[in-house]
Amino acid sequence: MRRLGVLASLYLAQGLPFGFFSHAVPVLLNRSHPPQIVGLSSLLAIPWALKFLIGPYVDRVGGGGPRGRRRVILPLQALTVSALVVLGLTRPSEDHLTPLLVGFFIVSLFSAAQDVATDALAIDLLDEKERGRGGAVQAGAYRAGMIAGGGGILAAIAYLGFREAFFLMALIVALASVPALVSRETRLAPPARATDAPASTVRGRALLSTFFRRADAWRIVAMLVCFKLGDALCAGMVTRWFVKQGLSTADVATTRGLAGGAAAIAGALLGGYLYRALGRKPSLIVCAALQAGAIAMYVTLDAAHPILIQPQPMPIWIYYGASVVEHVFGGAATAVLFARMMDLCRDEARATDFTVQSCILVAVTGLGLLASGFVVKATTLSGLFVVATLAGIVAPVGVKLFWVEPRRIDPVV
Repeated sequence: MRRLGVLASLYLAQGLPFGFFSHAVPVLLNRSHPPQIVGLSSLLAIPWALKFLIGPYVDRVGGGGPRGRRRVILPLQALTVSALVVLGLTRPSEDHLTPLLVGFFIVSLFSAAQDVATDALAIDLLDEKERGRGGAVQAGAYRAGMIAGGGGILAAIAYLGFREAFFLMALIVALASVPALVSRETRLAPPARATDAPASTVRGRALLSTFFRRADAWRIVAMLVCFKLGDALCAGMVTRWFVKQGLSTADVATTRGLAGGAAAIAGALLGGYLYRALGRKPSLIVCAALQAGAIAMYVTLDAAHPILIQPQPMPIWIYYGASVVEHVFGGAATAVLFARMMDLCRDEARATDFTVQSCILVAVTGLGLLASGFVVKATTLSGLFVVATLAGIVAPVGVKLFWVEPRRIDPVV
């Protein structure tokens, strides 16, 4: 429980500021900017797509177990807190969003680097039997942080103002760093196989390239793309759908934030349970299908309540219900996927392998977000949800087609 608590606090600290910039800022942009601009704003999260460049560094410099990981994590947490405080002092406003967009890039840079070391720390601390729970904590805490940042901090802006909301966010991130600071946990996952070459003897670029020299590399890439594509297309415009339905900022914050955050945690726990109860492959297929079902739900709701014909919102409980279903299924899918990604990491390249896989997810998500605005422009929000549903159906099929057995994982060579 101590190990899981440290990991939960670190993932929460990552998710909170990133959730604000990726969820709350688009709410503000959606009120006065076209969908193409909202989609293009996702490019500011590009450090998350490039964090694979940091993985080899973490394996070489911070690869001495949990203590080495903390030497990387804690300074990055301090930089994130400092950046949030500086952003608060710039006094951004809804009419002056440039500081927020610059801050989006800077905080993404620090959080992405911290994420690499935290992912490696998770694999260091958890053995194979614990990774279902680890994936649940990883997905649940990170998603809860994102939803709290996107919903809770957005509500704080409405009630307190921009400056105070940023100071509050900095305080929460600082407090979330305390468990990692005081922890003395040194337990490691099982040691590397004797056939593995130590990561410290392999140069950064060479270590990174070893992932793509694995015999199973492109099957892993194909599985990740299939799993994430539909969700990525939908995710970028669900918040816009809530806004266009006529909900107030406070309603968006509570439905997408408070209700969605609680549901995301429940979904992550559900995913961790399914991973243990059903096994790796069945749980991944089931959760991929549930994720596609959540996207299809918005097709149904949008067809039942067309925005142009019925400009008044539906009863608020429908929006709460939709947000809960979306986040429960999404949280479960993310938890089982993260646990699976841990299993696919080689012992001596944990940071590198997990980071390469997560960067593939980030790249797919970024391309989905970028494309979503143009799909909406070419069709409608309704058309986007249909396209995303069709892409989501590919997810369980991709898991089955591109499955890789753990025994086939190649060592670092």
